[in-house]
Amino acid sequence: LPLESLEMVGDNAMRWRFRIRQFDDAMKGGRALNRDLAELKRRYGHDHVLMEINFPHNYPRSPLALRVVVPRMRWYTGHVTAGGSVCMEMLTNSGTDNSWRATFTVEGFLLV
Repeated sequence: LPLESLEMVGDNAMRWRFRIRQFDDAMKGGRALNRDLAELKRRYGHDHVLMEINFPHNYPRSPLALRVVVPRMRWYTGHVTAGGSVCMEMLTNSGTDNSWRATFTVEGFLLV
């Protein structure tokens, strides 16, 4: 993902925000997101997704929290809650094969 404007939120090194303006057009989901972004820009002048990463104090033993700040998501929009939290098995400590591992990197996670 081409990330833009990676910034620490205030003076909190455990919270970061970044923008995404383009998703992978080679994937069906990426094309759909790009169409949605184009529509948001046409209607409201908003051309990106603002994301936030929150690191727990025991990171990397516990997973980071990823949230969509804007735009607001509709209720029941797949892996994003109405409050913006991104829900994926790899962001849990469930102990399954696909759950969080301390060896995961933020860069690797964002490429998933």
